[in-house]
Amino acid sequence: MFKSLGRAILLVFFYIVFVKCDLPIHVTTADIIGRWEFQYSEPANNWIDGCGSGVPNKNTQNLQPSLADYNKWLTSKTDGKLEKLDLLLTDLLFSENDYSDLNKSMFPGRNDWTFLAVKDTKNGKVVGRWTMVYDEGFEIVTQNMTIFGIMKYNLLNNGNCSARDGDNETTKGETLCYETDSSQIQIGWYYLRDSKKRGCVSGRKYENYESSLDIIKNRVEIPIKKSFESSIRSLSNSLQEFAHRHNRKNSKNWRARSNFSLTDVAFSHHSYYMNAVNFRKIHPFRMVSSQHSSFIEMFKDGVENVGNYNAVDSIFACNVVRRKTDEVKLPSSFSIGDPFTDEKYNDLPFNQGNCGSCYAVSSVYILAKRAELKLNKLTNGASREEKILLSPQSVLSCSPFNQGCEGGYPFLVGRQAEEIGISSEKCMGYYADSNQECNFSPFITPEIEDRINCEEDERMYAEEYGYVGGCYGCCDEDRMKEEIFLNGPIAVAMHIDTSLLVYDNGIYDSIPNDHTKYCDLPNKQLNGWEYTNHAIAVVGWGEENGIPYWIIRNSWGANWGKNGYAKIRRGKNIGGIENQAVFIDPDFSRGMGLSLLNKYQNSTAYRTNLPDIKDSPQGSEKVNIEIVNGGVDQ
Repeated sequence: MFKSLGRAILLVFFYIVFVKCDLPIHVTTADIIGRWEFQYSEPANNWIDGCGSGVPNKNTQNLQPSLADYNKWLTSKTDGKLEKLDLLLTDLLFSENDYSDLNKSMFPGRNDWTFLAVKDTKNGKVVGRWTMVYDEGFEIVTQNMTIFGIMKYNLLNNGNCSARDGDNETTKGETLCYETDSSQIQIGWYYLRDSKKRGCVSGRKYENYESSLDIIKNRVEIPIKKSFESSIRSLSNSLQEFAHRHNRKNSKNWRARSNFSLTDVAFSHHSYYMNAVNFRKIHPFRMVSSQHSSFIEMFKDGVENVGNYNAVDSIFACNVVRRKTDEVKLPSSFSIGDPFTDEKYNDLPFNQGNCGSCYAVSSVYILAKRAELKLNKLTNGASREEKILLSPQSVLSCSPFNQGCEGGYPFLVGRQAEEIGISSEKCMGYYADSNQECNFSPFITPEIEDRINCEEDERMYAEEYGYVGGCYGCCDEDRMKEEIFLNGPIAVAMHIDTSLLVYDNGIYDSIPNDHTKYCDLPNKQLNGWEYTNHAIAVVGWGEENGIPYWIIRNSWGANWGKNGYAKIRRGKNIGGIENQAVFIDPDFSRGMGLSLLNKYQNSTAYRTNLPDIKDSPQGSEKVNIEIVNGGVDQ
């Protein structure tokens, strides 16, 4: 069995498959609360070169010297023509109906959700809502403007530290060799929903509250080298041995595959892994902190099953008590489709390959499936055979908000879907490579000609997106079930370890021992921060032998689990699965959505009882679509 070096290789492999999830930034809701001054440019056709970000966003580009003072950079790009906006970001939770003077367009139309209030600094009135985007940045929504900013961060001035794309945080929220400044924005964007125009924004908190994690400094990283073939062979053997040991424990709720092979799951391009295994930087403290001599020994204590947990412990970092609503009667089991409930179900999941694209695959899937479900409602069932396939590659290649194959967030895929759109799979096939050129301009406006193909009607847009429950930390099991039942699948994030690789069947309920939760705002009815490293789609729920479960769709191909699907223990927040679910609602007033509606509206075979659509030119500054007979579900 491989010892310390072997454990390092395992961590490297684990990093490649799962942990590519963000930038080396860590802040919490408590850090952001306070008075902020924003300065923003006039709307620009090209976003002023992406507001300083490349496509995709990259760690090394964010740290270029020209962006060290972002407000100075923005001033130079706009000749000082900046507007100011002062806002107070609070920890006050409110619902859509609490303030009658607020424009309903600011909200996603879920009656029992709660939102963090944004107030006018002059009169104290609530003027919008805001949320953390995991621990990387925050988004503000006011009547017409949305603002998203990545938090300011820096590389430590240490001879042993060097920046590279793919650097991120540990399971404890530590960002090795970096420090985060929670009082400034590194890069910021805004979007005007009425005019569909965009611009750049800087932000600085000028009245600080006592922060829970103001600046986190890091440790040094060291490189490690090892033969790729021997490390993969050792890991395969170790996983198989773990599977045999796991299955011999009859009390377990799930079974592992005893004939596991690494080639069965999420990767096949060995040259990529040769490079990654040989040269990926490893954090030494993660190795020396364990006294185990092998992978198997690590997993003897390294994974806990939820059945061993104290029943009185809160499943979230903070103790929360939420009002239950009886507005929607939910069945004991429900699914939009999966191989557990239908043996003939053939909607096989995507294989993400050698790319940290789980966030893109899961988000694109839920948008496409929700679009199919809503189109079927709008056409009174006439479109039931319509299959919508959207492109994860267009997320990897066309988004300035996420980091391509180095990871990202479903929430920010939603932002991309609203502003830029997600192309069809036909338009942009999947290459598992974020260096592929985007087939259309990611800074699209009516004045910019599309590249190559992927015209407007080849892109599905989002009408609304966000965290289930209303904000990061507002989520729970009941709201997730209701959202799936009413609107379709959702994307969730989990902290998983390599034991999930060998999952075969049953109800998975394992949590890594190093899973970290942090309550930054006690007694505020927010769940708190929780470490996650993998995104999946939740398509339904059920119960088996008295144990409730979620039905999830993974991105590791059809050879994993049950044709690519699995059951995960429900109601216990396994690995944070119930802490930050994301929804993305399709938009049928423009792009692919409008084109599909027109297709059925213009077909004489389907005209009966369809909503009448008043046509408007695609790409106009304001879309004038109206559905006048039989409303669109908002």
